[in-house]
Amino acid sequence: MVVGVYTDELAASYKRTPVIPFEERIALVRELRCVDEVRKVVNKDATPMLKRLVEEGYNVKYLFHGDDWEKVEGEEFIKSIGGSLIQFPYYPYRSTSNIIEKIMGSTQ
Repeated sequence: MVVGVYTDELAASYKRTPVIPFEERIALVRELRCVDEVRKVVNKDATPMLKRLVEEGYNVKYLFHGDDWEKVEGEEFIKSIGGSLIQFPYYPYRSTSNIIEKIMGSTQ
């Protein structure tokens, strides 16, 4: 399994900067037994990364993404190569903003 991790700059371009820095998030994902490789993601559109993986010989079958985005860029490409977009529920109460609000509320 190849997992893409958004850079801090990419995440900050559409929401707040992650609490856990990019290098630490990469290290955490690498430690998961099911993960074979971790890639740095610098573009919200998954198409370039998916194309690169196909060019490198990977048999790309799935693109996973939370269901909080109305349009997942990369969906058309994954379907064009016979793959599928798999969306999983987004849990807003587990968001960085929500966690920060809880911490700040408990320290006041």
